[in-house]
Amino acid sequence: KTKAMTQLHFKVPPKAMLRSGDKIRVKGRRLHNAVNVTDYAVGDSTDASGSTSANGSVAAAATPHHAIVMVVNMTGAPYDATTPPYDRTVVTQAAALMFGSAYSVNTVYNESSFSQLNFPGSEANVVLVSVPYDSTCAYYTISNNADTAAQLAGVNLSQYQHRVYLVPPARISGCSWLALGQIGNYGSTAVYRSWSTRNDALAYAHELGHNLGWHHAATDQNNDGSFDVEYSDTSDLMGYC
Repeated sequence: KTKAMTQLHFKVPPKAMLRSGDKIRVKGRRLHNAVNVTDYAVGDSTDASGSTSANGSVAAAATPHHAIVMVVNMTGAPYDATTPPYDRTVVTQAAALMFGSAYSVNTVYNESSFSQLNFPGSEANVVLVSVPYDSTCAYYTISNNADTAAQLAGVNLSQYQHRVYLVPPARISGCSWLALGQIGNYGSTAVYRSWSTRNDALAYAHELGHNLGWHHAATDQNNDGSFDVEYSDTSDLMGYC
């Protein structure tokens, strides 16, 4: 009723998995802005389902996030035997890393969110495109040109919330970083982009995390309110796991 935030401290582990949006009735001892919980029940007398949000409305089912991967080659770039252009083999690899049934972006998000967030897809959601050669790492220009090439090839980009660009490595593109991602907002319907110079599941998952609104998972080893290492939480894909 007060809309104030209250911390719940369970004296024993919760009897069932609690998820964001669950309404629960707790019994315990209150101290300031916290409650030491001795018992609880999911739902209340006005909610038989036990699955309502904080404002009393029924929690919506999870909506899949749809992503397309554009594997980018550069027309006229000085490719050689040590750095060949991307081919269909790279497309197949990217599809497995993003959408495969083994370790992939989709399985990691699906498992860690208890099936509330995933990135479903297949090799049909990975396209090979070519853009004009430019070694200055103008990554927004690269992505704009890749979008144009994909649309000319008949790809409907409007069905994707996330656009992932696998750009050529630094020797070709001039992009010396591993990966980048726009900071988004979970629940937003806007389109967000991410870029990677490496065909790597962790790179894709990390940058898509930025698209969802997450920042880096840092550590404060001295508990002084100042982050010591920006990426040092190795339990989290937004750190360096």
